[in-house]
Order: sequence, then structure tokens, then C-alpha cells
Amino acid sequence: MKSLKKAFSGEKETTSVTRLIEIYCSNEYDEASIEGVFDIVESMQFMKRTGQVEASRAMRKQLKHGSTHQNIRALTLFHGCVSNGVSSRDFPDSELEARFRLIASDPSYDARVKKKLRGVLRSLNEENVQSTRFKQLYEDCGNAATLPQTISLRFQAFYVVTAKICPTETESTRISNRSRRSIRRSPWNHLRRDACYDLYKIDRARHSSYATMSADLFTLIDELQSPVNDVRSRAEKLLQDTLIPAHPDETLQGIVEVAATHNVEHIRSFALVLIRKLAFQRPDSTNPTQELWADLLRLETRQKISVVLINQLANEQAPAVRNKLADTLAELARDSLSRGQNWNELSSALFQCVASDNASIRESAFRVWSGVPVMLLDMPMDQLKPLFEQGLQDAHVSVRLTALKAYSSTLIDSDKSTRIQLSPLLVVAFEILPPLAQSADFDSLRPALLTFTSLASSYPSLFESHLNNILTFAGEIADSSACPFEVRQPALELLLSLAEGIAASCRRNSRFSETFIKICLKWLSVRSTDEDWETTEDLDDVPEEEEPAQVGEEYIDRLSTALGGKAILAPAFSLIPTMIASPNWQERLGGLMAIASIGEGSHKQLVSELNKVMQLIQPTFTDPHSRVRHGACHAIGQLCTDFAENLQEAFYDPILKALATLLQDPSPRVQAHAAAALVNFFDAPPEVEVFEPYMDGLIERLLHLLGNSNKRYVQEQSITTIATVADAAEEKFAKYYSTVMPLLINVLGANLGPEFRMMKGKAMECATLISLAVGRETFLPDANKLAELLAVIQGQVTESDDPQISYLISAWARIAGVMGGEFAPYLPSVMPPLLTAAQIKPELQVADDDEVDKDANPDLEWMRMADQNVGIQTSALEDKNTAMETLVVYATELKEHFGPFAVQALEIALPCLKFYFHDGVREAATHLIPQCAEIAKLTNQASEEVIDTTFANVVEAVADEADPTFLGVLVNCFYKLVSTFGIPNLKQQLAQTFTKAIEQQLHDLHEKRKLRIQKFGKHNNGGDVDQEDLELVLEEEEAENAALDEVSAVLKILDPQSSLLIAIGTVAQMEIGPEWEDDDE
Repeated sequence: MKSLKKAFSGEKETTSVTRLIEIYCSNEYDEASIEGVFDIVESMQFMKRTGQVEASRAMRKQLKHGSTHQNIRALTLFHGCVSNGVSSRDFPDSELEARFRLIASDPSYDARVKKKLRGVLRSLNEENVQSTRFKQLYEDCGNAATLPQTISLRFQAFYVVTAKICPTETESTRISNRSRRSIRRSPWNHLRRDACYDLYKIDRARHSSYATMSADLFTLIDELQSPVNDVRSRAEKLLQDTLIPAHPDETLQGIVEVAATHNVEHIRSFALVLIRKLAFQRPDSTNPTQELWADLLRLETRQKISVVLINQLANEQAPAVRNKLADTLAELARDSLSRGQNWNELSSALFQCVASDNASIRESAFRVWSGVPVMLLDMPMDQLKPLFEQGLQDAHVSVRLTALKAYSSTLIDSDKSTRIQLSPLLVVAFEILPPLAQSADFDSLRPALLTFTSLASSYPSLFESHLNNILTFAGEIADSSACPFEVRQPALELLLSLAEGIAASCRRNSRFSETFIKICLKWLSVRSTDEDWETTEDLDDVPEEEEPAQVGEEYIDRLSTALGGKAILAPAFSLIPTMIASPNWQERLGGLMAIASIGEGSHKQLVSELNKVMQLIQPTFTDPHSRVRHGACHAIGQLCTDFAENLQEAFYDPILKALATLLQDPSPRVQAHAAAALVNFFDAPPEVEVFEPYMDGLIERLLHLLGNSNKRYVQEQSITTIATVADAAEEKFAKYYSTVMPLLINVLGANLGPEFRMMKGKAMECATLISLAVGRETFLPDANKLAELLAVIQGQVTESDDPQISYLISAWARIAGVMGGEFAPYLPSVMPPLLTAAQIKPELQVADDDEVDKDANPDLEWMRMADQNVGIQTSALEDKNTAMETLVVYATELKEHFGPFAVQALEIALPCLKFYFHDGVREAATHLIPQCAEIAKLTNQASEEVIDTTFANVVEAVADEADPTFLGVLVNCFYKLVSTFGIPNLKQQLAQTFTKAIEQQLHDLHEKRKLRIQKFGKHNNGGDVDQEDLELVLEEEEAENAALDEVSAVLKILDPQSSLLIAIGTVAQMEIGPEWEDDDE
């Protein structure tokens, strides 16, 4: 998941300005959202003039080639960048300005894009009154050919027409049905207009007056909340299919009136939620180019809605409803500002609210600002600072907390200058926390800690001078048994955010690691005695560990990764031996889990101490408590992964003997976990001659578990472990083939219930891994029988979530690898589901803080991105990755036999070069593309269009890539394509584009290395740098050098005299590694 987080985080070291603009112009972001602006601004500032030139080019590309949505997103981002101080000779450049003028005059551009452009330029003209540049742009674009009337203006005309009501109910129904079809299918033209007007006439007859509609809406809103599905569905249908399409003005205004006047609290609250939902809906939800319902309202209606909502801010008495009202106003204000329209009436009302004697009203003002902090960014600093100071020191806790949220949101959304000026108020903000802890006001303390954590995650350097005080306070809260865990966790999360953001400062603080580790180890020992742990039939039904133990494991892992072994090993291993020697089984287990969690981040330091670690773990293999023995298996399995080869080569004997013994443990849970630990061991085994003497005993015991265990999860794990042993042993496993393969074929051929689908999947995996291990000669007699069984199973799969699907994909690929060309007859059966899986698009969900339910869908991994919670369906990513890797196998092994599918596979692979959610998918694409290109050439399918499209996609990916490691992979892919298709088939324009892309990449890398030398060059700082940071930089530099080698190889065949070869040599010499290597010598 680290690659996913990197893809979404927008880290400047790995994300170019171009890539950021592409991401934030995608359909994942609403047209009016300001998300991404500040990431882009910071990246531009980091790259200075280069960033501004790149931003102009990237935005121009979105405006020239993008969809209407991308056009509008580009204009929104442009507005945000200029409004946040990015404006110079290079931004916007002359070509981007020319594109603006073309949009204004070109009738092929969507009217909404033109409208958006005029709004942005008008706003910038008003914001930059001294700038003749924006004034001229606004005059040029504002005076362009008059656009057609907007939909909202048309609607104003429609609704003043007196209609003749349909004479019969039958005719009414007929016209109504016809009109709804038109609304769904037609663009906003005269057909849609007439359809809406027909519905208006019909429903005007049914709702003879606005008062009648308001009364009906009371009932409707109540029914929308009904627990009875039929009642709720009918209400939703009436609202969505009739009221809103026929007369949006009356409906939305009526709902607003309900929100302001109804005497039932939950009705008012739901009405406010409904306003937010409906206002930002499109008539056709499948058409992202349509205007929102809010855009279609008459000006008079919008003004009335604004007045009612603003007035209600001072009148609403119920706290829950007031909060919903503030959230609604914030969302409406965000939308208004994103369109370049200031909402001055709301701003005035909020300043009146913040001066109110009523604490609830003051709180509401800060709640709105926290939701749309951009409203405050134009305020003079001598007004803004006192505003926050007043709120942070308010006499009422609720106001202080909301002011804190607004202050944090403003810091996050502001530019560097504003942050610096506002940062002294952090001292005032911190003063909010101690009284809450002293009064045990945990309901207030938790959100305050979460607010600080959010700020620390975004701008940890703000906290650097306050680190000692934060460590003391947060450490005491996290360590206090008097605090509920839901408060203790965010306290430690705050410290962890700082460790990950300002690692060097945290390493230098001698108390930081000691305090953090001590707390985590305590949490790791919080374990409950659960009878179901031992007796369960299904591991998915076992209750999870206590929350402190789970969090403790995660936080130790993250801390070790952030600070490294030098900072955390000493405090950790000053306590772990005592825990493992404790008479309390929970502490012994906690100590083992700490060892398992600490290894990856502390690898460099801990690898030389593995002997001591093994001395701690070994006695626990025979611990009297089954949970501790289970923990010992977990610890040794994790260490086998974190210290692959080192641990196995040095300690194979005690590990294999201990795990073989535990395969006969009385506890089925321990048996299964011992088998699982063997998988980790054999994933990176020593030489086969070393472990061969242990294989007889291991296979015998695993087969015994497979045949005799009454726990299905034990049988499944036994099959997986046998497969892994076979994979490691290769031809040495032939000794067991005649015993194991018939058993697996029997499992696959048996008529078992759906609960055995996973077992069958694992049997497929095991049988096909064995086929690869023993080789073609041994396996071939069973090949067709196994393939026929797989074909039968594939034909029986009917559910999309059947676990056998992913196993089938991999199993077919392994059989193909063994059978070679003889596998070709099976391709028509196996390719359709494989191609479908390769085209999977992961499910993404965006949710507010109070809408995130991590337990509702365990397959979604949630992360923070641009102040939003984004859930990503990880299983879909893995399925896509497996499918792509399988296509690589087919193309590599089958060559021309793969010909019928080569071009289709190529078409799937090309977009995957930019599949930033998963690095494995992208890498598989770089291998699949050259293979498919070679097969296309062999089978006479390499048409000019195929060649040009392939080159164009790879060149574009090279131009946009910011990760030097992957840049080298992409360039190598391009090199293979040139070798396959030949230089004469590379169009001159594409060759020039590639050369320009390389030139820009070299320029960016030159600037990056120049900054690196300033920061980490030994001669520039006297050798005083953080060693952990230096190691990361040296690794990155090594990856860059590899990429430079790949680039050099391509340029030498394209143009041996290219001046860029000299540039490569210059950039290659700008490295800091040799300085530090000389020091080591």
C-alpha cells in the first residue's frame, strides 16, 4: 500500500507539476473543488520558473485535449494558483493566454467552459486591479462572441408562461412519461426545455400553489426518512423524477423554508442535508458535463435561499441543526468562491455572528470558516490574527474547539507567508488542551487532538519548536489509563505524525523514542482471553485483537520506518526481554509482536543482532500458552520476510525444527500458523541442499494435516505450504510428486460445497506450482487432466466474488509456462476472464469524517488525501495486477501462439503505464508492451496505427514520469520498441517529442541534484546531516543513475551525436554518493 499512498499523497519528490495537474483534472474531482491547488502551488514554487512553465503547458494541454470536465477543472486550478500568489511572465505563458482567447471565440467549446473562463478572468481582474495583464485578458475574452442564453435564463422565461393544462389524466401521464425520457436522454437544448416545461405544466396542476407545495414537502421530507423501504422509495422517486425536474426553483426554495420553519428538529436537519445533496446534483447523474441544479435556479430564487439560510444562522436554536446549517453554508460558499463569485452577505453575517453574545452563534461562524477557510485568506493579517486569537481564547469550550478547526484549516490552505505570520498563535492553540485533560472532558479533547494531528500531517515543521511540550502532554495522555482509548490513540497519532514529518528533530530528542516505545509496548500487552480463539471453525469469524494491541503493532512499525533502528532499538530492547520473561502470557505475547513489528524499519541495525533476537524467541516455541506459541510462529515468520536470506541462512536448523514440531501442536491455530511461517521461510530459502534433509519430515506432517485435520483452515494452509516448499525445492520435489499430485487432483475433481471453493483455489495453486517445480517431463502426463479440471471449474464460476477466479488466472499461466505452445488450444477459454480482470478499475470512495466506516467494507483501505477520506478497493488492485502479470507470462511463453490476443492485450497495457494506484500494474505493462509488439510484428499485425499508438503512449508516459526508478523502466520499454519496430518506423515527430521529454527530465533532475548537493553535499555542511535521511537520498541517487544509463542507451541508437549525451554526463557527475563513500573508506 505504500505505492498507493505515494500516488495519492502528492509528495513533491515523486510527483511533477504535470502529473499533479493531470490527477486533479480527472473525473475523481468535482469541477468546482479547490483540491489540488495548494499541492500544485507548492510544487511550482519548489521548481521555480521551471514549475511555472510546466504548469502553463500542462493546463494548456487539459484545455486543448481534455473533456469539458477537464477544461473546467484546469480553469479552477489556474484560478487557485494565481489567487495564491503564482503569477509571473511564465504563468500564464503567452500560449496559455492564447488558448484562453481561443476558448472565448471558438464555438466548439462547451458554453460552460466559456462561462467558467469569463468568471475566472473577471475575478482575477478584480483581485489584481493593478495588473493590466488580467484586465486585457478579461476584456478580450469577455467581449468575445455572445454565447447562447444559459439554462437558468431560459427557465426564467419558461415559468412566466401561462400553460394550458392537459385535459385528461391519461394525456397528462403520457406527456409526463415522454418528458422524463427526454430529460434523461437529451442534452440541455430545446427538447429538454420543452420536456421540463411539460412536466412543469402537469405538476403545476397537481400542486396548484407554492403554499401547497411547501405543505407537501413537510410530508415528503418525513417520508424520505421512513424506515419502510416502499414509503422511502416512493418519496425519493417523487422528488427526483417529478418535483426537481419540473420546478427546481419552487422545490429547493420550499425545502429551504422547511429547514428554517419546521418545528421538528430532525425534519429541519434532514432538509439541510437534502439542500446540499440536491443543489450539487446534475439532472442526469451520468453526464458530468451538465450544469448542476443550483446553476439552473432563477437569480431571484438563489437570492431568497441565501437570505433564508443566512437569517437562520442567527435564529436556529438546536445545536445539531445549527451544525448542519453551518456545513450547508460552507459548501454553498465553497461552490460560489470556486466560480469566482464572492458571497459578501455571508461574510458580513459571519462577522456579526462572531461578535454575538450567544456562544452557539459564535461557534457557527467558526464552523463555516473551518469548512471554507479561503473566505478568510483575503483578510488583512492585523484583522485575521485577532479573530483567531479571540476564538481560541473564547470562554466556551465549543467555540474554542471550532475556532481551532478553523485556524488549522486556514493554516493548511494558506500560502507559506500566511502560515508564518499565523504560526505564533499555535502557542495559544496548545493552551486549549491541558484544561480539557484536567477536567476529563474527553469528548472535547479527542477532536482537538485530531485537529492538531491533521495540521501536523500537513505541515509538521510548524511544531518543531514546540516538540518537547507536545511530547510531554501527548505522551501523558496516551499513557494514562484514566483516559479512554479513543482519546489515547489520537494523542499518540499526533506524535507519530511528527515522527513521520520531522524525523530528524524527533531522533535528536532523546525522550521521543523512549516515550513512544514504552506506550506502544504497554498497548501490545492488552489482550483478552477469548474461548472462540481456539475453537473457531473459520478464522474470519475470530474476533480481532483488542484495539490497543492492534494499534500498538501498527505504530511501532510506522515509528521504526520513520526514525530507523538507531533511534528505537535501544529503548525497545531495554523492555522486550523483560516482557518475554514475564509470568503474564499477555506480556510475553506482546513482546513477540513487538519483535515482529520492529524489524522492517530497523533492518540495517537489527541484522547484526539476529542471534540475540533468536535467543529471545526460541524458548517461546515451547511456551505453555498456545497464544504465545502462536505469537512465536508469527514473529519468526515476519522476521523471515524482513530479513529474507540472512535469517534463513544463519538459523535454518532451529527454525525448521521448531516449526516442524509445532505442525504437531495440540492447537489447530498453532498448527496453521506454523505452516504459514514455513511459507515465509521458503519464500527466500537457503540453498536446496541445506533444507533438503528436512523435507521428508515437513511434507509428511503437512500431508497428515491435510488428510486428518478437522479444521478446514488448517487443510488450506497445509496445501499452501506444500506449494511453497515445492517452489523452493524445484526438481528435488519430484520425489513427492506421485504422492501429492493425485491428492490435489482428487480435491479439484470432488463435488464439494461452496465453503470449499477457497480450498480448491489453493489446490490449483499448489498443483500448478508443483508442475513448474518438477518440470515438463514429470508433469506432462497429468497436464491435460489438470487443464480439463480447471476448465470445468471455470465453467462453474457464476459469482464475481468467487475466490477461485484469481487462482484460476494464475494457475492457467503456470500451466502455460510448462506446456508452452501445446497450451494454445486453451487460450480461447482462459483469455476472456483474464482480459476482463486486466481492465478492472478500482473502486474509489470519498467520504466525510463522520461517514467513514472502516468495518463496513474491510476491503477498502482509507487514507487522507486533500482533506478528504479516500477509500481504495485493494482486492481489485491485486486482481488487476495478477491479470497483468499473467498476460506477461502468456506473451513471453507462447510467442506467436498468443498472436490472436496480442493487439488487444497491447491496447489494455498502454493506459496502465499511468495506473498510479499500483506500481506492479505499471511495471507489468512495461514488460507486456514490448512482448506484444514483438508478437504483433511476427504475426503481421504491426500496422502503422499500432506502431504509432504504442510509441505515442510510451513517449507520453516518459514525459510525465517523476519517479527516476520507473523512468528507467519506461525508457527501457521504449528501447525495446525501437529494437522491435526499427528506427525507420518511429515517426520523426514522435522521436522529437521523446527527445524533448528527455531534455525536460534531464533539466528537472539537474535542478533536483543541485538542491540535493546544497542540502546533503558533505563539503557544503561539514558532514553534519541526518544519517537516515542521507541513506534515503543515496538510494534515490542510485536509482537516478540507473535511469540515466537507460536514457543514454536509447539516445545512442537514436542519435549518436545528440548533445543530450553530454548533458547526461554532466547530470551524472552531480552526485553526492562518492563524497560519502570516500569518507567510509
